[in-house]
Amino acid sequence: MPLTLTTFDDAITTPTNPTFSQEIFDSIIDNLYSHKPTLLICSIVCKSWLPRCRYYLFSTVDLTPKLVKFLTSSPHSLNTIVPYIKDAFLGGAWLPAQREEYDQVISLVLNLDGVRGLSIETWSWDFISPISKGLILNANGIIFQNITRLHLQYLRFPSFDVLATAISSFSNIEDLSFDNVTWDQCEHQISSPILFPQLKKLHIRSSLVQPILGWLFGSMITTAQALHSLSLPELLSSDIHVVGHLLRTLGPSLRHFEVGFLVHNYDNQDMRNLSDAIDFSYNRGLRTLRLHHLTLYQLPPTNHDQPLASPVSWLVPFLSNVASSLVELSLYMWLSQEAHLDLIDWPALSHVLTHPSFGGLDMVQFQVLGLREGRDDLKGWLVSRLSTWQAARNVVQVVFV
Repeated sequence: MPLTLTTFDDAITTPTNPTFSQEIFDSIIDNLYSHKPTLLICSIVCKSWLPRCRYYLFSTVDLTPKLVKFLTSSPHSLNTIVPYIKDAFLGGAWLPAQREEYDQVISLVLNLDGVRGLSIETWSWDFISPISKGLILNANGIIFQNITRLHLQYLRFPSFDVLATAISSFSNIEDLSFDNVTWDQCEHQISSPILFPQLKKLHIRSSLVQPILGWLFGSMITTAQALHSLSLPELLSSDIHVVGHLLRTLGPSLRHFEVGFLVHNYDNQDMRNLSDAIDFSYNRGLRTLRLHHLTLYQLPPTNHDQPLASPVSWLVPFLSNVASSLVELSLYMWLSQEAHLDLIDWPALSHVLTHPSFGGLDMVQFQVLGLREGRDDLKGWLVSRLSTWQAARNVVQVVFV
């Protein structure tokens, strides 16, 4: 979790003559990087320990109005704490009455020279003052040239044009994430696509996929990008052909791909043609593949004479398209009893996993939701169904989520 600052006494400045070299102390502090209380104690042991402790204590900071007020009211803090901030978190359900406070927060954030990662969460553009809106839309601040990681979560904008204008100010983004980002107006047309030449990682979840992809890569997605990682865990069936086109454009640059399908009717035309629309033969550099929303739990059919259709009948043909040497395959499944596993065609899946594309797999991980954690027999259920795949016992892993 990001650190919310609490004040503490200045470090002890009494000179010390350590028996060990400073590098040894630094190594010890490095191993405490995730334990904030211990780091706080170490920071007041001696002056030589303080810089290393600050490196970890303030590398990720939650910029609350209280903290910003403390930093801006103390030149000493600005000089000794701010230079260590590398990742800033900004959010917390802003209200219109807090505009003046958050003007100070935004003003500080936009001029943090050392920050490389920015996470913005839980606010609406309408609650920001006109002054701060102008600073953001006009890219008035050092941060717009320095940020390489931008993560947006639970944000609302009045239009897609405002969203696109605000983000396009960050010219050197390598890692871009949209999670529950919405806008009010239905029109998504942007005069021209924005190019992020350094973009290597893109994540879109619970947000409209097609407008964002069209804006980033052009309406026809013809501009090749050097994306290494693409995560789209909640696709609609109408998104499938657009994503397939993007994958073909990305070609061998893609290393990591996550995808999931939010479809009510898995027997519709888009899902039947899924293996044709999303063709991995162009992505020969692909090394990790993660498939979300494999929902095996099903309500009983209203017509008991009609057999229950499998919601994952697309899985085996989809994996058959893999043409690269995968090292990791992850399947996120929801089930509540062993019988639900029978909705997967295990003999066909075992046959696919014997193909050369899966010969280098180090791990096939089943992330399971719906069963009680600690079910040791679950791995046995899976391995027995993959019995014709000799590597199953050594490669299959189970994680309860």
